[in-house]
Amino acid sequence: MSFRQLLTHMEDFKYDLYKKMFINEIQQFCENSYDPVDVAKKTSSLFKRYQADVDLELRDLMLDIMTMEDGPEFEMSKEEFLTFLDKCKDA
Repeated sequence: MSFRQLLTHMEDFKYDLYKKMFINEIQQFCENSYDPVDVAKKTSSLFKRYQADVDLELRDLMLDIMTMEDGPEFEMSKEEFLTFLDKCKDA
């Protein structure tokens, strides 16, 4: 493996780790109580804090979650949301 390939592999690993860390943090945030708007605000806060380190896949995931703040038609129930996160974690 060349050095360039190693760097690319490390970048992919880093972004995958960030995605898993984000999903775990949001899942923990939802454990005690679930309010789609609060989840969207928490995600927005994390996005603003870490956006320089967020790859496109994680950015799209975060933007999908942040839209829940835009109105009830975008909100997911707790069960729908946790299923959504599980699917994202496995992708």
